[in-house]
Amino acid sequence: MVNLASLMRRLRSSMWLIPSGMTLAACALAALTLWFDHQRIGTPDFLSALPLRVGVEGARGLLSTVAGSIITVTGVVFSITIVVLQLASGQFTPRILRNFTEDRATQAVLGVFIGTFTYALIVLRSIRSAADDYDRFVPVLSVTLGLLFCLVSIGFLIFFINHIARSIQAEVIIARVTEDAARVVDQLFPETADGDPPIASPSSANAADTADPADAGVAVCARKAGYFQAVDRKRLAAVAASLDALIIVDVEIGAFILPGMHVVSVHGQTTVASDKGADEILSCILTGVERSNDQDVGRGLMELTDIAVRALSPGVNDPTTAIACVDRLTQIIALLGERQINDIVEMKDGVRRVVVRQPSFEDVAMPPLRQLRHHGSGDPAVALRLIESNMRLASLVLPERRHLFSSEARQVLQAASILIKNETDLEILAGAVRPRR
Repeated sequence: MVNLASLMRRLRSSMWLIPSGMTLAACALAALTLWFDHQRIGTPDFLSALPLRVGVEGARGLLSTVAGSIITVTGVVFSITIVVLQLASGQFTPRILRNFTEDRATQAVLGVFIGTFTYALIVLRSIRSAADDYDRFVPVLSVTLGLLFCLVSIGFLIFFINHIARSIQAEVIIARVTEDAARVVDQLFPETADGDPPIASPSSANAADTADPADAGVAVCARKAGYFQAVDRKRLAAVAASLDALIIVDVEIGAFILPGMHVVSVHGQTTVASDKGADEILSCILTGVERSNDQDVGRGLMELTDIAVRALSPGVNDPTTAIACVDRLTQIIALLGERQINDIVEMKDGVRRVVVRQPSFEDVAMPPLRQLRHHGSGDPAVALRLIESNMRLASLVLPERRHLFSSEARQVLQAASILIKNETDLEILAGAVRPRR
């Protein structure tokens, strides 16, 4: 299922899937309408009821104009999309390009244009005059639908211009990254519906024994390099049940794996049954060339941090975008700070079969804030927002985590006192560190 999930994610992020499907649908629709025109060709009453009646040359000219103009507009749309990808990569970070390639609106617009072009070509090929070797045939219904699709394409073009102009706005990109990160947090560490303290996962709630096994276990090592993207817990639990063992995934999701690196330990038996058994275990571990949002909590935080750091660079110099990233980081960290980050346990027939190690809260939440402290402490506005966000987080997260943020706020003030020379700015920053009554 991990490989299937990886395939589905690649299909969702591809620019060709939806346009290809809509093009095939256009071909099928053209065949259907042409068949209908052939069936109704001898019925004058039906033809007179249609909104458009044209001759052979008129139909050919209309469809030729539609096909030529639509394919030209399609080229323009592709060009605009490529320019947007380049701007987003340079202005923000290359890691957000998937937000554009996965955009359903852009894929649908491309599909409408290519589908209309394909439909017009197929119908155009079927038009015959009396001078041709065949009987005269003007598919009135098909030509009418071709004109209608052209008008629809114009509407999609207007929509696309508005959509692409809005999609490259910094706030929209940052909000989309935040939504993806919040989804991963809710998926991995959901809150209970009855108001009980948050749990790691529904399956781990039923795990009576969460202690580590006494034996050292048998190590299973990676065969290829890549970023650890996801693990198919249900399938891995089935493999563990067939081996009558407990499988612990010792590498945290998001880590970079090297060939020969210990990634999984098998407990409850002396050896993995065979190389085939090791292959089955490793097939449940998905690696790739980049980190993924499927089960990686830190991916979204990393993207927001990258955008903020790029905004603070001398070439961009956009502290407002950096402040927006700090606000969104605060939102995700506050959401994560209310949850207990425990190892995720998967049960099989009431027996604990899989344990997936999770990073600590500090390892997930603090690196983005520390990186922004390094890059943003020299700007009074960014430093102030970092201090305010840390102090706010110190009052929102679980009590045992509050010291992390109060300490981080003081470190931001310490770094700012070295980089900022204005006494008034330093007094404002110092005032933000003091606890409010």
